[in-house]
Amino acid sequence: MMAEPDGIPARMKQDWNERARTDARYFIAKTTDGDAFEASAEEDIVVLLDGLDNILSPQARVLDVGCGIGRLMKPLAARVSEIHGVDVSGEMIQRAHRYLDGFPNVRLFENNGADLSSLDGPYDFVYSYLMFQHIPDRSIVQRYLHEVDRVLKPGGVFRFQMDGRGDRPFWRAYRAVRSSSSWRGALWTRTAIIDAAQAAGFDVLDCRVDPRKKGLMRYAYVWVTCVKRT
Repeated sequence: MMAEPDGIPARMKQDWNERARTDARYFIAKTTDGDAFEASAEEDIVVLLDGLDNILSPQARVLDVGCGIGRLMKPLAARVSEIHGVDVSGEMIQRAHRYLDGFPNVRLFENNGADLSSLDGPYDFVYSYLMFQHIPDRSIVQRYLHEVDRVLKPGGVFRFQMDGRGDRPFWRAYRAVRSSSSWRGALWTRTAIIDAAQAAGFDVLDCRVDPRKKGLMRYAYVWVTCVKRT
């Protein structure tokens, strides 16, 4: 049995285990319908992989950080040699084993909510979507970025999504009230996101809002594309 860490990671683990038991699909993709859940993955994959055709080859080894029950892993599994998923919630990982049954190139790991110590790599491509935005402690996010740099091969690509609304007064005030929540998480400025990625050892190739999002909420979906320095 994995020893649970103290503090925020332990609370994240507890909260996400409870969310998985209540309704994993809803808390991942805001739907309880199985077909809609899978359709949402296909839509998100288009944005996730935009411009990365040369990276995601049939020989690629891929890691999903914050995989949930494997929503994005399922459509990717048939396209790559091997895909691994890691999540803080053991309940999510149990459900992922069932959801991804039949894919022999899938491996799943429960982590401690603070690092990737159970993984060695190297990976050609690492991604994270709808995960960092829930982490209430910036130092934990920074630790994850360093850990991804550790397991990614030199020249490998890391694409991740963050909540970049922290550069507006209203959202700064909002964060001050809600930053301890394992659902709301912490808000970042886009400058701070880039600085954090660079401090972890990456060269940042691109930082942009999700083209599908409109209005002020588009700043909650900032996509960052990085490459590990050689």
